[in-house]
Amino acid sequence: MTVTINGSTGIDKVQDGTIVQADLATGVAGTGPAFSVWSNTASSVTSAANVPIIYNNVVFDTASAWNTTTSRFTPQVAGYYQIEANIAYSTANYAVATVVAKNGSAYKYIGNTGTASSSAGGSTLVYLNGSTDHIQIFGYSATTQNSAVGSTITHCSGFLVRAA
Repeated sequence: MTVTINGSTGIDKVQDGTIVQADLATGVAGTGPAFSVWSNTASSVTSAANVPIIYNNVVFDTASAWNTTTSRFTPQVAGYYQIEANIAYSTANYAVATVVAKNGSAYKYIGNTGTASSSAGGSTLVYLNGSTDHIQIFGYSATTQNSAVGSTITHCSGFLVRAA
């Protein structure tokens, strides 16, 4: 146990060694949500369309904010989130992209190859309101093909950078 003695008012704070969000300054992340997921189920990416990718294996999810049924991240803490994703594709002969979607609409194209490639990935920063906003990862391909599966090739992760 730590006791802090303030020179003018006596004991200022008694703490058991645990730091909780209330002990931190406004806007500091503390113990905010973080997750890491990957896909073991191929998603059919329709030609020239943004299609949700299935991420159904959870490596970790500190706040139970990842839904394996919908492949959505819905954090309950408002703030700025760093989202990373990569999608590998079954064929390398077409332009592909990974799309971070906020509330079902394209927010940022990350890793947009524009030329023939077998994968696309990257990261972006996005504000989520902590109640209704959610993130999903979409795949885009110039032709219909499947996403590839595997923990090292089709994955997604995110974490709270700064609480709002």
